Amino acid sequence: MISGTRWSIEAPWAQGRLRAFEPTLTEVLAAAPLLAAFYNDSHNSAMMTNTHEMSVAEVVETFQAMRAAV
Repeated sequence: MISGTRWSIEAPWAQGRLRAFEPTLTEVLAAAPLLAAFYNDSHNSAMMTNTHEMSVAEVVETFQAMRAAV
């Protein structure tokens, strides 16, 4: 497990090891503008059945709510 995270996982992969981990708040804040753009893309939005566009603040709030729910 990576220090400071609540969960992480590593698995063998053709190029070495694949590591997935829960992002820190700092990482979420840095990625939130790009995530909002991806979430609001018409194709992605339809696939995720989004009913409204997400602001950067809503992306951060969503990640915080998911972390608090665990």
